[in-house]
Amino acid sequence: MAKKEQSDTVDASAASDDPIARISFPSKLKALVSKPGPNPAIHGISIYSDLVTFYTFVEQVYFTLTARFPSPTESKVFEKTLQFLTPSHIGEAPVHAAMLARLSGTRDPSVIAIGALGLTEQAHFFVTEHVPLIEWHKFQKEPLPKQYLAQNEEKNVTANLIEAVDKLNFNIPPYLPHLKADSAALCVLLDLGLKEMWQIETLCVLSKLSGVCSEAFAHETGSLTNYPFNLPNFVYTKREADDEH
Repeated sequence: MAKKEQSDTVDASAASDDPIARISFPSKLKALVSKPGPNPAIHGISIYSDLVTFYTFVEQVYFTLTARFPSPTESKVFEKTLQFLTPSHIGEAPVHAAMLARLSGTRDPSVIAIGALGLTEQAHFFVTEHVPLIEWHKFQKEPLPKQYLAQNEEKNVTANLIEAVDKLNFNIPPYLPHLKADSAALCVLLDLGLKEMWQIETLCVLSKLSGVCSEAFAHETGSLTNYPFNLPNFVYTKREADDEH
């Protein structure tokens, strides 16, 4: 008897009258970016024999997100911009949440996951907040949106970013010195070709995750007495209705 070959699609039309069941679905997942197997690849380029050998991790990240390799200058500017996005402190929700999970005795993987989830929300808020600037960047004809302009000492922080990338022969746009530091960093990413919101959000998470986890795990599990539960210092009072009963 001849062996029946397995089809690449699954046709369930004979099994049900459900309209969805009449659709022929593929029987396998299709990898569009990352190729699995003994010789894994990204966008068709081998990780082990090509990317690891000839490119840095930062260049691989850029390539993964854009499907093209950065120039030497773009690579260095990209790296400096990611470094500029790394600050994240315990007063911010992602670090705070991960730290509380650690204090509460949460499993290590869950502490990391909580921090990462907080970062994704923070990154989405950051990018959404900058949509008017992203739209302005496409044409750069109207005046800069005022909410992104640096004030006083903020200009000094932006100057640090400009100094870092200027040394790399990066073409500094004339508007960049007038922006707040995080807004300026976002515009540099846009200039590097990272124009999709999901790309920028991914990079925000990537740049901050190690700092978030390091801060969380620096705290000892169960050391709740080191947490300032009395901030703010609440004053509890009885309601008048309570006195009536």
